[in-house]
Amino acid sequence: HPITTAHYLVLSTALLLVGTIGVLARRNIVIILMSIELILNAANINLVAFNRHNFLWRRRNRSPALSFDCIAARRRHGERSGALCGL
Repeated sequence: HPITTAHYLVLSTALLLVGTIGVLARRNIVIILMSIELILNAANINLVAFNRHNFLWRRRNRSPALSFDCIAARRRHGERSGALCGL
C-alpha cells in the first residue's frame, strides 16, 4: 500500500494532539519544550505532505525548504524562533 497524504495528516494530527496535551497537562519545563517541538514537527510534516502532492503551493520546492529552514533556525536560536518561520 502506498503512503498517501492522508497518512501524513493522521501522523501530523497525532503529533499535534500529543504535543498539545503535553503543553496543557504538564508543569515540567522540559516536557513542555518537548511538546512544543512535537507541535512544530507536526506543522513541518504538513508542509512536506502538501508539497509532495503540490496541493497548496505552486512551486514544488517551497515547503521542504521552508520546513528545513525552520528546523535550522530552531536549532540555531532555540525554540523561540518558531515564530520567525510563520508557525
